[in-house]
Amino acid sequence: MKNTKLTDTNYLFLSTTVACLENSLIRGEALAKLVDAKDFGDSLRLVTDVYSQRGEITTSSDDYEKMLSAELARAYAEMESLIASSGGEKELLSPLRTVYDCHNLKSCIKCEALNVPADGMLVSCGNFAPADISEMVRNRDFSALPEALAQAVVCAIDEFSATGDPQKVDIIIDKGAFLQMRDVCKKIGLPYLSSLCSIKADMCNVMTFVRAVRAGIGKDLLSDMLQEGGRIPAGYFLECFDGKTEKLFSGLGAYYNGFEEKDAESLSALEKKCDGIYLSYSESIWMSSFGPEKPVMYMIQKENEIRNVRIVLSGKKAGLSAETIRERLRVAAR
Repeated sequence: MKNTKLTDTNYLFLSTTVACLENSLIRGEALAKLVDAKDFGDSLRLVTDVYSQRGEITTSSDDYEKMLSAELARAYAEMESLIASSGGEKELLSPLRTVYDCHNLKSCIKCEALNVPADGMLVSCGNFAPADISEMVRNRDFSALPEALAQAVVCAIDEFSATGDPQKVDIIIDKGAFLQMRDVCKKIGLPYLSSLCSIKADMCNVMTFVRAVRAGIGKDLLSDMLQEGGRIPAGYFLECFDGKTEKLFSGLGAYYNGFEEKDAESLSALEKKCDGIYLSYSESIWMSSFGPEKPVMYMIQKENEIRNVRIVLSGKKAGLSAETIRERLRVAAR
């Protein structure tokens, strides 16, 4: 049954608003201005000037991460309010937010084991408030979480208690997150959103495969780390796993354009290419005038803005050249 909350006309006014918001994104010339700024202080002032127009912020050279996190949280809250007021699908952004819930869950579980507070590590961009996540972990009550994610968290805590291996927490919760994203995408019924989640799973698996080859881990552990729901069957990665990367990359062209064997030589370059492929698909509906895809695309662009601003500020603070910083920026693959 078609989801009536996805009717294009529900997003007619919202899409016009999104188009205006897109014009205020830090990209293109605005991003180049940050890169070419004299030093870290100048770049930070430029960013602060932009974000201070959208809400009250406080920042310094030591806490710009808080500013970036707050700006992304503000953008999510604003977009969800716009979706709600237009009569749109209330869970439309839920798959994008799930990764932040997972970050908070993993942080709380690990910090609890170390008997240190997790507050400074938590972000406010998820489906659940950081305080609620903390309470869930503290009380071992995950009934408010979606089923797939709740089951994964319980399993992760049990495995962590039994083994003391924090990697188990990451592996199990990440797998639960992708299952949850797949479930909610199926429920919403928007092909564009489902494809984005599938591509994210594939790009994650490509990175996981190359890291596994470099680390010399076994096929059983790789199997545990691979995500389901991508365009590329998880079994294909296992079939290609022979301690090298050539076999995988020779076959990736059947699913995605642009991959080359040399990409495996640098994890940072490979990650940038994977991000570019994901961004490229997100922009595939750029010319659409309106529809439920528009707010999703905007939030992906906003996330990428935050990522690129972080790359610039961290690079400036480390004294990197403008050219080096420019090479690290995330752009859609062409």
